[in-house]
Amino acid sequence: MTHAQPWTSAVLLIALGAALLLSPAPARAQGAGSCGATGTSGGAIVLDGQFGDWGGQSCIPDPADDCSSSRADLAGFFFATVADDPTAYFMAETFGGSNQTLSLQLRIDTNNDGSYSSAADRIVVVSYKPGKNSSKVDIDVLDGRGEKVAEISRDVDWGESQADGGHRVEWGVSFAQLGIQAGQTMRMTLDSKQGNGGGSGWCDSSQEVQWSPADALGLGLLLVIVLGVAGLAARMRARQA
Repeated sequence: MTHAQPWTSAVLLIALGAALLLSPAPARAQGAGSCGATGTSGGAIVLDGQFGDWGGQSCIPDPADDCSSSRADLAGFFFATVADDPTAYFMAETFGGSNQTLSLQLRIDTNNDGSYSSAADRIVVVSYKPGKNSSKVDIDVLDGRGEKVAEISRDVDWGESQADGGHRVEWGVSFAQLGIQAGQTMRMTLDSKQGNGGGSGWCDSSQEVQWSPADALGLGLLLVIVLGVAGLAARMRARQA
C-alpha cells in the first residue's frame, strides 16, 4: 500500500484552507427577502439604467398605498455587492412612474449602534429625474450630522426613462465613501418623497435592515495560490526522488 508523504498532507491542507478563505461569500442581510422583479441574473451589477442584473439580489419589499404620492410609494429596496469590487450597490423601485423628481435618502448606521446621527454614519442623497428617453441622477454622500463627505454623480443616466416607466433608479457607493470595511455589519433604511429632497416631509420609508456587505476575494487570486501550492508540491516530490 502506498502512503501519502507528510508534506503531501500539509500541502493539501494549505490548498483547502485557501479555498475556504478566498472563495466568494455572499453578502448577508437580516430581514431581506425577494421582491420578485427585474430578471434573474443575481450576478454583477452595472450602473447603466438597465435593471435585469438586479434579479436574485437581496430586497426589502414595501407595501403599496402607505404614501400619499404613488410617485414616492416604495415598492422595493434592493442592495448587492460584487466579488472583488469594494462597492455597495443599491436600487429603489416605486409603484408610480412619473416625470417628476423622486428624492431618496438612504440612512446608514455604519457602526450598528441604533443611531443614525453620528459623524461615522452616512446619508446617501439621491435625486432622480426621468426624462423622455433617459434620466438624470445626482448622488451625494453626507455624514450622519449632514456634513458633505463626497459627490458621486451629476446628471448620470442611472434611472428608467419616462418611456420605460420611470419607476426605478440605481446607484453605488464605495466602502471607503461609506467609511466601512468588508463584512462590517450596519443598519440602513431608505426614505422617499416626490420633489426636491432635504428637510422633512418624507412620504415613505423602508423597513430597517441589517446588512454585512461582502467583498470576498475572487477565484483569480485563489487560482494563483492553488497553482503556487501545486508548484511547491512538485518541487518537494523532486527532492524526495
